[in-house]
Amino acid sequence: MIEMHDLIEEMGLNIVRRGSKHPRNRSRLSYIKEVSDVLANKKGSDLIEGIKLDLSSIEDLHLNTDTLNMMTNLRVLRLYVPSEIKKCAPFWCLSELSGKLRYLEWNGFHLKSLPGVVNLVRIDLRECKHWKNLPDLSKASKLNWVNLSGCESLRDIHPSIFSFDTLETLMLDGCKKLKGLKSGKHLTSLRKISVNGCTSLKEFSLSSDSIRSLDLSSTRIGMIDSRFERLTSLESLNVHGLRYGNIPDELFSLKDLQELKICNCRLAIDKQLHVLFDASTYLRLLHLKDCCNLWELREL
Repeated sequence: MIEMHDLIEEMGLNIVRRGSKHPRNRSRLSYIKEVSDVLANKKGSDLIEGIKLDLSSIEDLHLNTDTLNMMTNLRVLRLYVPSEIKKCAPFWCLSELSGKLRYLEWNGFHLKSLPGVVNLVRIDLRECKHWKNLPDLSKASKLNWVNLSGCESLRDIHPSIFSFDTLETLMLDGCKKLKGLKSGKHLTSLRKISVNGCTSLKEFSLSSDSIRSLDLSSTRIGMIDSRFERLTSLESLNVHGLRYGNIPDELFSLKDLQELKICNCRLAIDKQLHVLFDASTYLRLLHLKDCCNLWELREL
């Protein structure tokens, strides 16, 4: 998935729009009236590869579910669904999406299962505030990027998310009811994980020697698993507000660490910092704030 500036994306969509007078004959749809017309009046086709729709600006949407089934080449689906039941209701009956779907962005997702996950590469389901469980993703063998930030009711992460050695990024910021995140498998592809603001998270047990960025800020983690001595590639670590346990000495011996943020922390870390200064040759940013048990910081 290629990231691009909004203006460049808009230019591309305008070019596609000029290519055909009829929306069903275009590869990308994003203009509200046109997308609504296609979805409501069964005008889908196998030419449509991408849809972007913000339902917050639509008073009422009449969706014919057969329309999405007609889009057999749909690869990108980006939906923002507000919390109002009226606007969400048309999507509750969806049971299947294109098997070619690669990118699913569905803010305000309400379904109990994920349709069409076989070829998904990226899932963005932020702000799904009523979603309690991540469904089985054992068929999503190509998945490499997942964002579930703001899913405030999410309690469990299905272990299948770690089934394949493809997952590189996992974002769980603000999942306030999530209590544990663990995997018995050594994760060889995971590069970035963030659980910032998971205020109920107490258990965190993952093993990986590929993680470069780790954010454990504002959690209730009591003890970081000792297997984290394998985090030999870690470059950025944020333990802002980590008050309830201990940080293993091994984390301060990581030679590739470039950024370390320790704020509002009650842990005794002065001796560990000396180890860090001796071990790391790449440290560029050290943020220490309100560390009430930091007694001494010798000359660097």
